[in-house]
Amino acid sequence: MICSLLLTAAALLPCVAQDSANGPPLVEAQSELPVVEVVFEGLNTYSHEGVLSTLGMRIGEPYPASMRPGLLKVWDTYKIVVGEPTLTRVEGGLRVTLPVTELPLDLEPRFVGASEVGLEKLKEWALLFDREQVYLHESDRIRSRLVAGYRQAGYHFVEIDNVIGGLGAGVAGELIFEIREGPKVHCTGIEVSGNTSLINTGWGLWSGGLFDLADLSTKGRGLFSWWGGTFDREVLDADVVAMRQVYRDRGWLDVTVAIDRLEFSRDRKSVVVHLIVDEGPLWRVGSLAIEGLDPENLASAQDLFFDQGELLALTELQPGVPFERARIAHDQAVLMRFYGERGYLEQRYFEDERAGGARFLEPDVTYDWQAHEAHVTYRLVQGRKRFIGEVKVNGNTYTADKVIRRELDFMPGELANIQQIERGLARVRGTGFFEDPYDPTHIPPIVVFQVDGSDPDTIDVEYRMTEGRVVDFNISGGVASDSGIVGLITLSMRNFAMANTPSGLFSTPGEIYRKEAFHGNGEQFAVDLSPGSEVSFWRVMYAFPDVLGTHHDRYTVRTEALGRDRRYNSHDEAKDQASLTIARLFGAGDFSLRLGPRWSSIRIGALTDPSDSPSTLVNSVGTTDLRGLSLDMRYSQLDNRRSPREGSHYRWGNTLYGGVLGGDQDFLKTDFEYDRYFQLGDDTEDVRPGFYLGAAAGVSQTFGDTNQVHYSERFFLGGTSLRGFDYRGVGPMDGSYSLGGESMARATIEYRHPIYSTPIAGTSRRQEMFRFLTFVDAGVLGLDAWSFDTDDVRASFGFGFGLVTPLPLTFNFGFPFLDQDGDKRETFSFSLDMLR
Repeated sequence: MICSLLLTAAALLPCVAQDSANGPPLVEAQSELPVVEVVFEGLNTYSHEGVLSTLGMRIGEPYPASMRPGLLKVWDTYKIVVGEPTLTRVEGGLRVTLPVTELPLDLEPRFVGASEVGLEKLKEWALLFDREQVYLHESDRIRSRLVAGYRQAGYHFVEIDNVIGGLGAGVAGELIFEIREGPKVHCTGIEVSGNTSLINTGWGLWSGGLFDLADLSTKGRGLFSWWGGTFDREVLDADVVAMRQVYRDRGWLDVTVAIDRLEFSRDRKSVVVHLIVDEGPLWRVGSLAIEGLDPENLASAQDLFFDQGELLALTELQPGVPFERARIAHDQAVLMRFYGERGYLEQRYFEDERAGGARFLEPDVTYDWQAHEAHVTYRLVQGRKRFIGEVKVNGNTYTADKVIRRELDFMPGELANIQQIERGLARVRGTGFFEDPYDPTHIPPIVVFQVDGSDPDTIDVEYRMTEGRVVDFNISGGVASDSGIVGLITLSMRNFAMANTPSGLFSTPGEIYRKEAFHGNGEQFAVDLSPGSEVSFWRVMYAFPDVLGTHHDRYTVRTEALGRDRRYNSHDEAKDQASLTIARLFGAGDFSLRLGPRWSSIRIGALTDPSDSPSTLVNSVGTTDLRGLSLDMRYSQLDNRRSPREGSHYRWGNTLYGGVLGGDQDFLKTDFEYDRYFQLGDDTEDVRPGFYLGAAAGVSQTFGDTNQVHYSERFFLGGTSLRGFDYRGVGPMDGSYSLGGESMARATIEYRHPIYSTPIAGTSRRQEMFRFLTFVDAGVLGLDAWSFDTDDVRASFGFGFGLVTPLPLTFNFGFPFLDQDGDKRETFSFSLDMLR
């Protein structure tokens, strides 16, 4: 009966539309007569007024010339089949009689036999949710959804029958799903044979081979899943396709990967998957060429703008190497970068598809099936050389344009260089003014190109962004291995504008929250107050980013006052400090010089045991005033200032204390820091593993009447600077405590492997959220300036886990393998915000 009704619907709708469009003879003769009555014969479930309104026929208006749109809308809305109309002339106009056939429905389908899965989950799988009416013709589709849901949950042997009963003329039917669930199946192992070139090796994060490269979703037993992963045949089939693609991407074009057999246990609750691989020969590159194509006619060749030999020297795909997809992706990025740095910008940056940007088309490949070689021709649409027209910023509702423009180091009229343009984008993102790590829907800044209509060789560069979260007011608490239990009250405004005052006292909080006050000039302002069990801290800071308003080669001013009171096991130490720094930033700020005075007052007292305290500490008891002048040089080429993944950072800091500046001590403290970040793997991936290399060295040289650098100004190692050792827990020791050093050197190498990432809203990119890391730290202290003893080197190795965003949280486990008697070990160290 269901089938006959659907066939009737399919047959009637076109028929009615044709008849209605032509118009019955009565209407053709009396088309001006109004409709005074509409009768639906057979309408039992739905209201007359509702169906009439959906049909679009109005009382008092002429009979419509075509009823097809209304009939289709009635079908889509009510699943009602409307037959051929009968028109009768009555007093005042026409009566329209429409025969109606309603599809039978069941008000509440029933599920029989489901013991392991609840009713709500069944409705979710069936996409019923809170629907009150289910049409019987939907039964097969609902059954298919239920079967898919069960199998995704691991019920491989599920069987479901849909039974329709109680169906009669004008009587609602009954829909029953009879379910035989069967056991839930877990995959306890995956065994593969024939993968001689991509053998599975290692375990966990150190695994490699075919399974790791294919990133299988079907999992066997693991550390946290002893019973194995949930078995889903569709997922397994997708994994087989992924493994096949892994081989083909690496040059095994003839590979076959297939399921050999599924070995179920007797109770059918577990399965071992057996796979078989026939790799076939490894295909290699026979030859590589590059050709240019006419952008107006891709079938026509165009002379290359650059020497083919120069371009081929950039490629990884070379004759004799395996024919790998990753090499082609690398070459695409390198060639497009080469062209982009010379003004030939890639099409993907343009909004207009007809902009004529450079493109890397799918390579032309000729296969030699005898020699198993691929002869490859890269096809380039080279575009045209572009120059910068207008530089636009858009979306900075409350932030001044100059705040963004000072991060850009190119000007209108210059050759469009994609490296400069992207570096500008990285700097804009790195300010943090247009980021909101707490809002997953926030879209980060992007850059697009627009062709000047009057001059196709000129482009406008537009940076688009939305205002981010730049005002943070936090009352938080936490615990850190170096600082004990701490509380924290902070007010931080990263895009501050002192001159942009609120309209009134009581409107101030709302206007600050809406970024209408104290916002938009790129200044920085922060107030911190942090009482704690071991460390208490306060700070006030203000920075103005462009004193002279030059945008480029600008001067900045930063002033800061802070106080720190720390209770060590050996003593108590309090330090108050103020500083004023004037910085000259060259270009967009990658290189800078910083100069300014410093004032410090240090108080050391309450020695726990003077006889067991180091001499450098005993000699520093009391209050000491320091007056200094600092000169720093910094150079940074990081992809992101706040969370770098690639690039390098250098800092050379020098502070002269005493002498003509006054104060209680005379010494020169100089230190150098180097940080290097680089990523591994496919350049096209947003989230990749990588390495961090860090090195630092410093020396404090006394002069004048000073024989020994103050204890608080000496160099110390341990804690976060040398994991595996306690904070200030590295010798040379005197008694139970470190003497500290007037010389220091340390280095670290850290491998970072992403564990979890999330998509970035509004883009196809992803951002790293959680990572695993392994490290090796080493360091040495010299008791005197320019004095090191290699026998005093300390070193450790370990691993850790880190949350990357939205807040930094790191757990480290360090294990010293080079240490000395008296050193204080600390295997576990962490930093954790308890409340936010």
